[in-house]
Amino acid sequence: MDYKIGDKVVYPNHGVGVIEQISYGMLDGRTERYYMLRIFSSGLKVMVPQTNALTVGLRPVMRSGETIKVLSYIEKGKFNSHHDWKHRFKENSERMRTGATSYLEVLDSDTRYFSAQLSLAQAQLRELQSLVQIYRSLGGGWQQ
Repeated sequence: MDYKIGDKVVYPNHGVGVIEQISYGMLDGRTERYYMLRIFSSGLKVMVPQTNALTVGLRPVMRSGETIKVLSYIEKGKFNSHHDWKHRFKENSERMRTGATSYLEVLDSDTRYFSAQLSLAQAQLRELQSLVQIYRSLGGGWQQ
């Protein structure tokens, strides 16, 4: 995608920034176009080669029409992920880097997932407590 000066973009793991300058330089013996970004949250300045912009996940800021899609996705509550936090972190980082998922979607999915796990654990605890009560009422030797 071609950006122009003043375009607001998302640079994964750094945040939203603005393209302040477009310049040309030499890379591996050929002329390369570079985007100079300033990240709003930190003031960090980043130079991204145009040919590498897609690879690093540089993308335009989501427009208001696209937020409806995100909200619809969140309402449906679809979640399919690994149980191990390291795999989830790697998977979610890759989704955000490529623009497949917004950070809000990832947080919402994780919140729903952990809430469901907590509810399951509480239900299993109640079931085991009920089994202990049944065993005791039948004369089992369970001591407190």
